[in-house]
Amino acid sequence: MGRQKGRHDILQMYLKAGVDPNSYTLSGMPMLSHAACEGQIESARILLHYGADPCLPSLCGGQKPLIYAVYRRIAKSRGTGEVKMIELVLRAGAKITSLKPSRFICCVPVNTEPLVQLAIMNGTEFLGLKDNWGETVLHKAVRYNEGLAAQILKAAPELLHERTSDGRTLFMLLLTAGV
Repeated sequence: MGRQKGRHDILQMYLKAGVDPNSYTLSGMPMLSHAACEGQIESARILLHYGADPCLPSLCGGQKPLIYAVYRRIAKSRGTGEVKMIELVLRAGAKITSLKPSRFICCVPVNTEPLVQLAIMNGTEFLGLKDNWGETVLHKAVRYNEGLAAQILKAAPELLHERTSDGRTLFMLLLTAGV
C-alpha cells in the first residue's frame, strides 16, 4: 500500500474509502506495526487518526506496535525519529506488556521519564513484568537512572519487596552493585 513508499496520500485515500486501519499485512503484521517497523511516523499518525489499535498484536508471535518501534530505535540508534515513534505509539495508548521494551526504553539516550509516564498513564502493570531470573522492571531501572527508578517505584510500590528467582530483593541488588 502507499505507506511503503511514503505515499501518505494513497494510504489516506484507502482509509477514507473504508479500509480497516487494523488490517494485517501479508506477513501477519498490523499496518501500524509495519509503519513502526519501517520508521514511517507520518503513516503511523494517519493510521492512528483512522482508529488503528496501538495494542493490536501481530498474527505471528504476538508482537505489538510498541515493540517494533523500540526495536527500530535500537537498530537505528542515531537520530530521534524512532524515539518519536515510541512516543507516538505510547500517546495513542500502548501499554508495556513485556520486560523487553521497558528495558530498552530505559536505555534510550534521551529523557526517558516522559515515555515511562505515558506507559503508566496507559495502565502498564509493572508487577507482571519480570525476566527469566525474576528481575522486575524496577530491578532493571535502578541500573540506568535513579529518577526513572523513583518514578516506577511511585507507580508500583509493591515492586520494592519483589524477589528475584534466587531470592534477592532490590535492596540486596543495590548493595551488591555499590549504589
